[in-house]
Amino acid sequence: MKNKKLEEDIKELQEFIDLWVSFKDQFHTAYQNKETTPEDEKKFLETKSFIARKIEGINQRFHNPDDKAMGIISQVVSLDSAAKMSDMQLKKIENDWHISYINFNTIIGSLESHRDELAKVSGRVVFLKKMLLNPFMLIIITILLIVILLKGLQSAGLIDKLKEKLNIQTEESVPTDEDVTDI
Repeated sequence: MKNKKLEEDIKELQEFIDLWVSFKDQFHTAYQNKETTPEDEKKFLETKSFIARKIEGINQRFHNPDDKAMGIISQVVSLDSAAKMSDMQLKKIENDWHISYINFNTIIGSLESHRDELAKVSGRVVFLKKMLLNPFMLIIITILLIVILLKGLQSAGLIDKLKEKLNIQTEESVPTDEDVTDI
């Protein structure tokens, strides 16, 4: 049994992480090449805009106190600005990006672990339901319970006492030939 909300959260966060990697690749390529095209700039700004819209919601929903991601988005204004960064600026941004990347992956790892635990429990529950709702299994379980009950009564000596009591009552309650002739 799957938790639909959990699966959606994992998928959404994985898509976000993929965009986060794309964002880094784009600004790093601009830094290395020192030139950009208008198409590259447009794609970068769209990626950056999407990340900026999603990041606060992700931080709140998953209780992630990561400020670095939004700081990176603010520092890398455009690909053109990335191409003109100093080595020190680039290293700072890459370091902050990496810390955020690890934080996001930690969250997704936690969600996946939770999903795996739910799958184990859910798998057992589904198996037990199938077993208990199967008419053939219900008959077998009933027979086993009766046998166990009888064995328990026998080991406690209650069956012999019950037989004795039943024999006494049967002998007293069955009319004999003498009883019939008296009538």
